[in-house]
Amino acid sequence: ARVIAEMARVCKPGGYVLITNHFQSEAGLAALIERAAAPFSDILGWHPDFSYDVITQQDGLTVTNKFRFPPFKMMTLVLLRKDNLS
Repeated sequence: ARVIAEMARVCKPGGYVLITNHFQSEAGLAALIERAAAPFSDILGWHPDFSYDVITQQDGLTVTNKFRFPPFKMMTLVLLRKDNLS
């Protein structure tokens, strides 16, 4: 959340932030596996339970595009636009 807040701070109004990451699955087998793997995040080297809400709840940034891509649509590319100031 702090990294996203810093990106929002330094991005000029009308500019874009592009993020590629794995976000936790909401349901299904993938969600079960991610929850089971979460305690081992230090060993895995990544957090399988990273919430997409961390991105979408950042003030000043609006999601303009979201694209999931292979393998298994595990990764997500998110394009956010910095809101213009009045």
